[in-house]
Amino acid sequence: MKYLRSDKKRKKRSVATLTLTSLVDCFSILIVYLLSATVFGENSIDVPHGLTLPSAEKTEIATAGPKVILFNGQLTVDDKPVSIAELRQVLVAKLSGNPEWQKDPSVIIQADANTPFDEINPIVSASLQAGFAKVLFAAEEGGELL
Repeated sequence: MKYLRSDKKRKKRSVATLTLTSLVDCFSILIVYLLSATVFGENSIDVPHGLTLPSAEKTEIATAGPKVILFNGQLTVDDKPVSIAELRQVLVAKLSGNPEWQKDPSVIIQADANTPFDEINPIVSASLQAGFAKVLFAAEEGGELL
């Protein structure tokens, strides 16, 4: 029995190859960018222009919670103006509306370093009455905002 050979050349299969060097470069640049742009577990606090925060010797990074700002006699909660009379109701609504804050309820108070305590005391009282267990004060440590 004879085997017939075809005169046609067999097509060679091309194997797809990847240039890994360029892919590794791209992924390493992407990882460096993502790591440098990520903030790990910190709360960003925007300080109004002209507000001088008090300095602190011992500090703790603020966790999530509503931010109460007292500046030039104006009281704001998460950038919305409120009066001292309605502060407790606003904080109760914020706490009940966010289940994550109910695990470790803390409020962040931001006030000028020269603000007398008798103006801050009603804010602290309203925060505690609203159910917040921790009252944190925004401060600077060595010129760095916490």
